Amino acid sequence: MGTALTPSEVIAVVGLVGRFVDAEALLLAETRREERRSGVSEEEWWGMRDSLYAHLGRYPALAHLWTEGGWDHPEDSFEFGLRRLLDGIEALIRERDETRDEKPADENCPECGAALDPAPSGRPRVYCSRACRQRAYRRRRHP
Repeated sequence: MGTALTPSEVIAVVGLVGRFVDAEALLLAETRREERRSGVSEEEWWGMRDSLYAHLGRYPALAHLWTEGGWDHPEDSFEFGLRRLLDGIEALIRERDETRDEKPADENCPECGAALDPAPSGRPRVYCSRACRQRAYRRRRHP
């Protein structure tokens, strides 16, 4: 992969991005379906909510966002969210890359990256737990 992310972190990152994309696609599909059903666009629907805007005074945080123009030019939720998500993943990769060489490779579990505690027997440990050893074995047997 070229990063110091552990295999389980790579899988988690892929799942995280996939779930974000799925959620945004589902929201878009539901919005389009409701627009077809009702004959009213999302923009038109929100435009007909004058009574909602009249009651914003009850909610100071929302009133502040409204008066400051927070809804005048909204961010594209997909682009904004994906950018923030990828920024966080990039920060994780940088953090892992910066600490990659701090410990010798044999002091970290090759499966999850956790530090290896010395074994009571004095023999060097390869994995931090039986679960990591079993996952590595299964991956070797069933790639």
